[in-house]
Formats: sequence, structure tokens, C-alpha cells
Amino acid sequence: MSDVFEIVSEIHRQTERKLEVQLSVAASRDQRALVLTAFSIVSSGLVLTAFRAGGSDAFLFATILFLLGACFGAASAVPREYQGGGYSFKELEGVAESVSDKVTFVTSLAEKNDEYIASNELAEFRSINQYRISLIFFIFGVIVGIVSLLLGVGENP
Repeated sequence: MSDVFEIVSEIHRQTERKLEVQLSVAASRDQRALVLTAFSIVSSGLVLTAFRAGGSDAFLFATILFLLGACFGAASAVPREYQGGGYSFKELEGVAESVSDKVTFVTSLAEKNDEYIASNELAEFRSINQYRISLIFFIFGVIVGIVSLLLGVGENP
């Protein structure tokens, strides 16, 4: 019985670690998204200034791309309902009385963590897709801006 309990306890610890890693990665990803959002906003301001100073419509198009990138970047960093490890007393209230042994109790905790892990992965997938879209808009904004400058499309006739 002791060996089974140790194995189940280790499984539970592993699910807790997985949740901790997910939360850490989510925080890092949100920071990167906000940095890209800031770059997009600053870039849109610079390119819009070039457009207002007599630049071509390509600069206006680049500004729109940067602003779209900023919107998607900010959306990817919107707080989501990430589930972390650990439980409140309210979540576990009554569980100890309904569980006949330690193994079943720890197994139920690990299973609940698996549900949280699956929920976090779905939220992560959505956030990553929004960040990718943001990055694509930003890159195309940079390309349009650079090509406009290189081709000498800097001024309206």
C-alpha cells in the first residue's frame, strides 16, 4: 500500500509542477505580447508622422498594420482564467469524508490537476494564435514601411 501511495503522490506532484510551469510560461508570454504591442504602437506613431509629413499612402497602410498588430498583441495578453496548483478549503470541503483512503484522495487531486492542465492548454493555444497574428501584422508593417522608403515612395505627387 505504501508503494502505491508514493507513486500516486509523485504523480500528483508532477501535475502540480506542470501547472506551475504553465503559469510561468503564460506570464512570460504575456510580457512578450505587451512589448510587441508597445513596439507596434510606437511604430504606428512614427510611420503616421511620416505620412502626415507628406508621405505616400503606403505609410498609412503600414500604420494600419501596426495598429492591428497592437490590437492582437494586447488581446493575446488579456488575463485568462489559468488554473494553478493548490486548492482552497472550500474546493476540498467534504472530500476527505467521502474518500475511503489516501490513494484515492491523492488520485482525485491529480485528476483535478489534469483538468486544469487541459484548460490551461486551451487558453494557451488561443493566446499563442493571437500573438502570431500580431507578429504577422507587425512584420508586414515593417516590410511595407521599408519597401516604401527603399523604392522612394516617400512623397505624394
